[in-house]
Amino acid sequence: MQQPWPTWQWLTVLTVVGVVLGAGSGALVYQSTRGPSPISLIVLDGSTLGVIEGNLPNITSGAALAVNLTATTYANETGNRSSTLVMLLETWTYYDSAAQAVRVWVNLSVSGHFVSNLHPAELLVTSNLTGPDETVSSTFWFPKQVNVSYSPNVYVSFAGNGSATQSVTLVNQGGSAPYYDFVFSELFLATGRYWWNHFFGLRATVTGLGAQVGVGVLLKIVDIPGGAWP
Repeated sequence: MQQPWPTWQWLTVLTVVGVVLGAGSGALVYQSTRGPSPISLIVLDGSTLGVIEGNLPNITSGAALAVNLTATTYANETGNRSSTLVMLLETWTYYDSAAQAVRVWVNLSVSGHFVSNLHPAELLVTSNLTGPDETVSSTFWFPKQVNVSYSPNVYVSFAGNGSATQSVTLVNQGGSAPYYDFVFSELFLATGRYWWNHFFGLRATVTGLGAQVGVGVLLKIVDIPGGAWP
């Protein structure tokens, strides 16, 4: 059963450097301050941990290790109307012999299904990597973007124990539809020479509701001994 995580904390530990998810009570109650009157919400954060593991130096691009993960956060409004924020990660991992490095491709898709009277304002996408000799980069080439506006020139690029946050504006709200939907997609590439208990985390946060509603997936990337690294 998926464990709810109402808070997300990036912690650096001196002996074992990693990214962890903070645990809590399982639900947050607050009031949305946008709209003609306050709206009480009960938020259940569905952030989760996923593991990519294998004999990494022996995995080729032709037979990449594929792992898909989904996490869902619920924001339940008084009157039993529910909004959702869903994060889907499609990952492919393999060893690039030419570069002598492991490559982890991550196709991120974030979809929001919000009651129209909540009027979410902005989507923040945060990426975080822990582990030496690794890099992360991103690009926008997936056409699946719905009701979002962003700069296609603002890419992610950092190395080692780093992080980056991107801002996406939510647009085209209004009208008589009972729900407002949006979809945002981005492709990430994490590259490293060695992978022993390293972490790559992605977090999506919606603002403008009186508090931040978010969901995240933390990837733990583990090499299972059995093959020699070049």
